[in-house]
Amino acid sequence: MRLAWSALVPRLWRCMNNTPKSKLERILQVKRKRNFSSAGIDEKKESVDLASVSGVQACDLQLPRKIRASRKVMFPVKKTIYSQGKKIRADLPPPRLYVNAGSVKGRRLVNPPVYIRPMMSKVRSALFCMLTDMKMLRPEYRILDVFAGTGAVGIEALSQDVGRAVFVDSSADCCAAVRENLERCRFTERGEAFCSTYEDFFENPGRFQVTGTFELVSLTPPYEEVDYNRLMSSIATSSLIGPGSVVIVEYPIELGVMPPVIMDRLIGLRNRRYGRTVLGVYGVDPQPPLDARPEEFEAKRGSKLNKRADYVRMMEDQREEMES
Repeated sequence: MRLAWSALVPRLWRCMNNTPKSKLERILQVKRKRNFSSAGIDEKKESVDLASVSGVQACDLQLPRKIRASRKVMFPVKKTIYSQGKKIRADLPPPRLYVNAGSVKGRRLVNPPVYIRPMMSKVRSALFCMLTDMKMLRPEYRILDVFAGTGAVGIEALSQDVGRAVFVDSSADCCAAVRENLERCRFTERGEAFCSTYEDFFENPGRFQVTGTFELVSLTPPYEEVDYNRLMSSIATSSLIGPGSVVIVEYPIELGVMPPVIMDRLIGLRNRRYGRTVLGVYGVDPQPPLDARPEEFEAKRGSKLNKRADYVRMMEDQREEMES
């Protein structure tokens, strides 16, 4: 009972004096005057003086406190794009990527010192679950990882028994990161990286001493920096794919729905959505267990795929009208 009173008395004393318990509360304790204006934002801003706190650099913070704010648009048009491959900002923490399954499960992958947008871990796990069901993870198969970044997709395939992997990226820093990740996972003899654009690699793979067809092709481009029509037509007419090849393309939900058949060569097998990300899986002359599912490439009326695609088209039309 004596211990309980010794712990209770200081708390009662603090409540009576209304004193904060920690340095953080002393910093954030300010006088709050609620003013519900019609504009939605208080006209007066809260000022916090940090000079009185020891060990904290003196500065004056202006904290606007929003009461009711108008809702932002769902997909605002970015003023600056083409950031893929550029040096990353120092204040942005690099994404942490790990191998999800296989022989090197849990191995951490290094990131290049440039901006990338890697495939999310849950999407990568779902992709390889589909490939396992399709029996596409075999030692005699090869995978082509285009827009490799860190090489997470290709290294995941190597970890899950795919024989060899070829990585392609236009950034030299990304190619260096791929080679380092291959060395970390001890896959240096089973993978190689080439610094090239996808157009040059698809049109003339012999220049890079790459021959034959690939059973798996992964396309994970930066959403805002690639023309998907040109990308899909390039891979559909390339000599890098043949009968039995599977092409995986990652695209945003704002694009709508990819067609079930592309240039009479790529046949839609799967089309799965994971948040904003959509995975389209195509096959060349698919045979069992690869079954065509064109119904997955048809957005239902009123679905979010159609609504968001219509919204993006409307925003693009408005932007073109303003520019003209």
